[in-house]
Formats: sequence, structure tokens, C-alpha cells
Amino acid sequence: MKPAFIVTVHKSEKYRPKGHEFLDRYIGTLKENLTIDYDLFIMENASDYKYDFPIYAHYRYFPDQLG
Repeated sequence: MKPAFIVTVHKSEKYRPKGHEFLDRYIGTLKENLTIDYDLFIMENASDYKYDFPIYAHYRYFPDQLG
């Protein structure tokens, strides 16, 4: 069994303009510090622009979590 990291992300000019930058830093930290095999799940919540996710990550976009 391998560990999994699950992260949510949101990018919009109004609420979180650096949302994808923060996610890139998070992913970079995982890659730099972990030597084990792991899964990465990215859940994107109603961002203005969808994230260009890494090929090795599991990705899901939610257009509107309330709808």
C-alpha cells in the first residue's frame, strides 16, 4: 500500500489569484522531499482556469460544488 496526498485548489482573480502557484509549490515540496512512491489527488473547485496537472496525478474538476 502506498500513501496518498489529497489537495484542493482554487484559482480566481477575485478570491485566490495565486492558487495554481501555491499548488505548484506544494507539488514541488512533495517531489523534493519524498523518496517513496505515492499517489497525488488534485481536486479543483470552480477555478476560472483549469490547472495543467502533472501526468502522474489524479485530477478532478468540480465546476460548482454547490450546484
